[in-house]
Amino acid sequence: MDDMLHHVRAVRRGVRSAYLLADLPYRSYETPELALHNARALLEAGADGVKPEGGREQIPVVDALIHEGIDVCGHIGYTPQTLSRPGKPARVQGKSFDIALNLVRDAEALDAAGVMMLVLELVTEDVARIITERIEAPTIGIGAGRFCDGQVLVVTDLLGLADVERKMVKRYAHWRETGSQAMHQFAEEVRAGQFPSEDNVFPSDPEDVRRLESELSTSPRG
Repeated sequence: MDDMLHHVRAVRRGVRSAYLLADLPYRSYETPELALHNARALLEAGADGVKPEGGREQIPVVDALIHEGIDVCGHIGYTPQTLSRPGKPARVQGKSFDIALNLVRDAEALDAAGVMMLVLELVTEDVARIITERIEAPTIGIGAGRFCDGQVLVVTDLLGLADVERKMVKRYAHWRETGSQAMHQFAEEVRAGQFPSEDNVFPSDPEDVRRLESELSTSPRG
């Protein structure tokens, strides 16, 4: 929570018109009371709404937050806080009938509880389409196909900063490659004395320099 509060405050200082949604961190919403306490702290830091992960098991938390007038975004499918493991690739959700049905029921329950939007992460396109058609809240897809109401990507993936290839991602730039090249070129130019050049410096008035050097030449150092 301390880290998330720091991040939210930093983002809030730069936000001009965007809606600022803050994740409730892992284990910060294990009870409705704890969720309400931490959600209020995030709103005080500058968030406009909060996002817990999970389906029907989170309905008591969602109910408590919405009852207090707090905007809640749901998040189902692949839930990184509970499903991610070091060295274990993320798995697409909804490939089997039972899991697909559970996802639809989770979405319907969160929608009925009043979430203002729902993130679908790494969900098969067909299941994401069915969910989008069946609920009132807008769906935001990340690796969930073409039929969600909106889309989101992690900025490091979008800019090509990550070194992992993901099917769900389209890279719109290759900053990892160009950034590395730029840093190597910078280091080489510094070693060669090419940077900074005359174009990158701020000269003093020549007369002031002569007076300064004259004054210092007649006085001891220090």
